[in-house]
Amino acid sequence: MKNIVSEQKMENLYRLAGKGLWNLQYVEEVLSFYLVLKIDIKCPGVVSQENYKKILGKYKKKTLGQVLAIAENNKLFPEEILKKLKEFKENRNWLVHNSLYTHREYLFDKITMNTLKGKLSEFSAQALKLQEIIAKELERFVISKGISKEEIDNKQKEIWERKMIISNE
Repeated sequence: MKNIVSEQKMENLYRLAGKGLWNLQYVEEVLSFYLVLKIDIKCPGVVSQENYKKILGKYKKKTLGQVLAIAENNKLFPEEILKKLKEFKENRNWLVHNSLYTHREYLFDKITMNTLKGKLSEFSAQALKLQEIIAKELERFVISKGISKEEIDNKQKEIWERKMIISNE
């Protein structure tokens, strides 16, 4: 008799994998913002919104590995952060390219299924932590260019409200 995994268990795995992929894309996005500011613009407010979007699009088309290589070649991050980003890239590669192949058998045992769920959850947590780290680096850079923390917070709130990430209430 074949081992069969319940639809509910598979949906839970899909949810965890999807959450990880979504959070991965946020990391890629914030890295793109970081590269634009640190490499191309260098000083906030000196480039038109149209040019900014054009420059940003150049980085958004790149893979995570390509973006990390650019960051490393330009020495944009301290070694500790770069190490975390490279580790994240390896975990990303596992999720995108190898998770099914390397962990298919984990589906049929409660203990190993929980190990797989934990690995997927940890990937999302790692992505969220990296978003925070990169955002802090961005904030430090922008403040060093004369923008106040209050201005940053107000602009961030405006963007979140516009994208409906937070409520206006």
